[in-house]
Amino acid sequence: MDALVTLHNVGKRFGEKRVLEDFSHAFARDTLTFVEGPSGVGKTTLLRLVCGLEQPDEGRIERASGLRFSYAFQEDRLCENLSAAANVRLVCADRASGLPEELLSRLGLAGHAAQAVKRLSGGERRRVALARALAAPADVLLLDEPLTGLDDAAKERACDLVAEHLAGKAVLWVAHGTDERRPFSGYDVVVVR
Repeated sequence: MDALVTLHNVGKRFGEKRVLEDFSHAFARDTLTFVEGPSGVGKTTLLRLVCGLEQPDEGRIERASGLRFSYAFQEDRLCENLSAAANVRLVCADRASGLPEELLSRLGLAGHAAQAVKRLSGGERRRVALARALAAPADVLLLDEPLTGLDDAAKERACDLVAEHLAGKAVLWVAHGTDERRPFSGYDVVVVR
């Protein structure tokens, strides 16, 4: 397996607070890695380092040439005045495709596709953000607590949909506990301390 992103002895700090130290790991295509650990230890920072939004203070990061990243941030980062479908369509390679509506329907939002995001609940907005991340053509998919605010049925639909989008990608999923990875037994878990 060829790695898409490899971290070599990476360290990162913010002021006096060190969040990662001597961290090494390779993320390859066709893998799902759950990133776990207590709050404040650098899980989100790790995702930001992987895609280049942050730079390491120590160590180095190698990325395969021409990588495309897709990211479902902790904050939804949606365009408030656009509809749910229009938010997803922003990242689609084929803007005329029915992919946004299909993804939203699979996530239980078929009746909300034309609704402005600012009128959606927190859980609905979270699902729109996940649909947008899944719709983007990407080699590396970064999911930062993608199930926050979702009920059990919505979590199950979201996990099923993510499972269908694993092929050909390196997927990094920040989770707070084992519940989120239960449907994905057999995948890698990286614990950040």
